[in-house]
Amino acid sequence: MPKSVLVVAALVFAIHVSASAQHVAAVNGKPITQTKADLKLAQALAEGAPADTAQLRESIKLTLIATEVLRQEADKQGFARRPDILARLDQIAQRISTNILAETIKNHPTKETDVRADFERIKADMAGSASALVPSDVDDRFAMRTKIQFALDNATELIIVNAMLGEYVRQNPVTDAEIQAEYVRMKTRKGDTEYQVRHILVPSESDATALLASIRGGAQFADLARAHSKDVSATKGGQLGWTSPVSLVAEFAQALVALRKGEMTPHPVRTQYGYHLIQLEDIRPAMIPTLEETKAPIVEALELRKLRDFREALVRRATIG
Repeated sequence: MPKSVLVVAALVFAIHVSASAQHVAAVNGKPITQTKADLKLAQALAEGAPADTAQLRESIKLTLIATEVLRQEADKQGFARRPDILARLDQIAQRISTNILAETIKNHPTKETDVRADFERIKADMAGSASALVPSDVDDRFAMRTKIQFALDNATELIIVNAMLGEYVRQNPVTDAEIQAEYVRMKTRKGDTEYQVRHILVPSESDATALLASIRGGAQFADLARAHSKDVSATKGGQLGWTSPVSLVAEFAQALVALRKGEMTPHPVRTQYGYHLIQLEDIRPAMIPTLEETKAPIVEALELRKLRDFREALVRRATIG
């Protein structure tokens, strides 16, 4: 086995001693470390998560649990030992290590020799050689080591779990009957009729009532929508285009279908977003795409549903602590 694959294995399963006593959860007895959760949190914040909140931490915890459940199932099925996957892990290990080394040298150009020496010691240590990190070394190399371990852990989980999920889809393909049933459900949800709608959204009932009086006095609905509506459709004079009632919140949909072509709601309609004035411009039969036109997205949606059900079944059977 290539040496870099051994390094991958060591990196993926090695846990720094300071984090080993703390974990956020355990899956079938295997802990998910606080360090891993913290790194995931840092990644989420770097990728645009708005704030470090209790909800975000709980979401990360649940994601880590689900991923660990899938990883254990993939290991049980032998995906981590498949030659093709080991070859991919070897390539990724080399790429990640090289990229992180280059990034570290770029950030510390005057210490390139030291950085390269540290890098080789990190690889040797994590591959299980006699070289061991002492406290002073940890201070110098822990950031690089943690970055390598985290990147490889993520990549390894992704490759092994995706290989298992791909095999699951191949062994449990979407059937023609399932596609047909989903197409029928889609047509039912869409309904027989589409509506061309304008609306004005304002925060208070008094504002809506005043605008309603202006329209009845001769003001143009579209002009008032541009000037006063708080919805993104304001720039288009409140125009929502052709839409189906099932895509709208219930109160809006109920008021809309009660209108005739050219009518406006006789009073403001309250929803969770505020108060609406609704104008029905036109009605037409729903434009339903053919089965052939929608087959690909239907298959994709059904595959994702099968994978979700598979994951949830594994989580239910797992012992979570």
